[in-house]
Amino acid sequence: MEFEVLQEALVEVMNVAPNEIHMDTTLAGDLGIDSLDAFQIILKLQERLSIELDPKKIEKVETVGQAVRLLEQTVKANQ
Repeated sequence: MEFEVLQEALVEVMNVAPNEIHMDTTLAGDLGIDSLDAFQIILKLQERLSIELDPKKIEKVETVGQAVRLLEQTVKANQ
């Protein structure tokens, strides 16, 4: 579920096709995400998943797979 929510947010903000997003896709390198894009994506994720993401953990995320794992951990911790 977290992958799909992240994928939707990336498609909306970055205007990329869903099939371009894989677990090993790099956020900055492959998708060209900058700090403003990241902020918009984070807001969408927090709203859709009803979570609060830790900024220190977000800074370490480089790939879609790492982002999915962070989302899964955060959702699980909030249940």
